[in-house]
Amino acid sequence: MLHHAPHHNTPPHEADTPSNASTTMTPSSAAEALASRFTVTPERTAKGAKSHHQLTEGEVMCVQENGCSALRIRTAAGDAISAQQAASCLLLPVIGDKVLMSRREDGQAYVLAVLERSDEASTTTAELGVAGHAGDTRLRATGGALHLEARTSIHLVAKRALRLSAARAEVVAGALTATAQRVMASFEETGLAGKSIDTAVERLTTRAARAFRFIAETDQTRAKHVDTHASHTVRVSSDSVTSVTAREVVKVDGSQVLIG
Repeated sequence: MLHHAPHHNTPPHEADTPSNASTTMTPSSAAEALASRFTVTPERTAKGAKSHHQLTEGEVMCVQENGCSALRIRTAAGDAISAQQAASCLLLPVIGDKVLMSRREDGQAYVLAVLERSDEASTTTAELGVAGHAGDTRLRATGGALHLEARTSIHLVAKRALRLSAARAEVVAGALTATAQRVMASFEETGLAGKSIDTAVERLTTRAARAFRFIAETDQTRAKHVDTHASHTVRVSSDSVTSVTAREVVKVDGSQVLIG
C-alpha cells in the first residue's frame, strides 16, 4: 500500500517565485523526488512492531538437497544470507540461479522469484513446488481448457494411484503400449475394430450368456485336442459339403444314429 509521506506545505509566495517556476529536473532527480514522497507501508507484526522489507538480488550458493538447512544466497555485496523459499515462488531454486529476495529488519529473508537460471541448471530438469505445503495441490483452469505440451515426452508418476475422470476420453497415438500385472475393465458396451489383432496368452477363458461370431471367409482352429460339449444340441450344417475325416478312426456313437 502506498501513501504520501509527510511533507511541509510550501508558502504560496514561495511557490509563485520565478526561481521555483523555472527549475528544470533531470530524470534521476525526478525519480528521487517521487520516491521521497512515497513510502511502503510497513508490515506490523503480532506485537505491533513495524518491519520494513528490502528487495535485493543474489545468487544461490547452496540448497537443501546439498545439506543446507535453508537456501544460502550471496548478495552483490558479498554477504551470505539464509533464506526460505516463498510460497509464491513455484520454481525451486538451484545452485547458480539469480533470485529476487526480500529481507526484513529482523533478518528473516524470503526468495520471491527466480530471475535467471544458471547455465548448468538451464539444461537440467526444472522442478515446481509449493514450499512448506504438505497437503494436496490442484492445477485448475476455470475459464477454458488446460493444455500440457512437451517437445519430447510427458511423464505422469504416482506412488499410489493414478485416476483419470472425464465424461469422454480419447487417446490418439502412433503406437500404444500398456504394461501391468493385472488389468480389470468394466463397461456396459465396447467396440473394437482393427485390421489385424494378435493375441498370445497362456490361458484364455471366455464366459458369456450368448456368443455370436460372423466370419466372412475362413475360420480355422488348430489345436492338439478339441473338446466340444453341449448340454442339449450340437448342429453342424453347410450349404455344400460337410466333411469329417481322420487318418485312423472316425467314431459315431449314440443310442440312435440317423443318416440321410
